[in-house]
Amino acid sequence: MELDRENIAARVRELRATLQGAHAALGAARAQLQKNRIEAEGPEVEFARRAHERARRLFDERLIAQSNLDDASNALEQAQNRQRAAQSQLSIATAGVDQAAAAVARRRRASSRPKKSWPT
Repeated sequence: MELDRENIAARVRELRATLQGAHAALGAARAQLQKNRIEAEGPEVEFARRAHERARRLFDERLIAQSNLDDASNALEQAQNRQRAAQSQLSIATAGVDQAAAAVARRRRASSRPKKSWPT
């Protein structure tokens, strides 16, 4: 009987650790989703767009070199590319949260139902 209790206690600890791991994975997935949401909004795109417009005006007035306008154009293009990449990652991150939440639910169910091999 003592061995059964030890086995049960070990199994409970194992299930708790697995559940904690699933909760940690869910937290990480939610953080990634939030990061992708912010990046998908593209806050730096507007900044890069304004800098490009300013560089365009200064170039048209012959106050800056072509290379400065090129730099501003490249910065805008890179910001737009990062925004598009984040927007595409958004659906992947959403699926990751859904999968992690499902894993938590499965592990919660597994830890709450008694095993048939356990004495009751």
